[in-house]
Amino acid sequence: MRSWSLRVFAALLACGLAGGAAAAQSVKIGVLAPFSGPFARWGTQFREGVAVWQKQHGKSVDGIPIEIVYRDTGGPNPARARQLAQELILHDQVQYLGGLVFTPNALAIADLISEAKTPTVIFNAATAVITRKSHYFIRVSQTIPQVAEPIGE
Repeated sequence: MRSWSLRVFAALLACGLAGGAAAAQSVKIGVLAPFSGPFARWGTQFREGVAVWQKQHGKSVDGIPIEIVYRDTGGPNPARARQLAQELILHDQVQYLGGLVFTPNALAIADLISEAKTPTVIFNAATAVITRKSHYFIRVSQTIPQVAEPIGE
């Protein structure tokens, strides 16, 4: 699982440094995940994956500092996910978002990230339609049909 988290963080950094962000003084990435409650293990794995990557590669890329801002969704809670995403974009001024364990949370922020033009890396939310809800979504995990179809066959 840890190597998966490292790949996710590398994808976030790649997004963070593409398209003009390299000219910025720093890159802020917001991570929405459950860090408390029964699903807290997901958030712990995301945080640990980022920590391992930063320990191996440092907290900057090409001299650009990378700041990670974590927010606790607590689980499948679309209203909270939307509120936290809005705070991250407007108050914390993150340039990129990541995380999103649950489909309802991802769907709840789709129009928000589209309006703000905030690239968002989905770590886990697996319903196939999610990435069609915003041009600013990218998923680095599987979809439900990718798992269910082979079992059905």
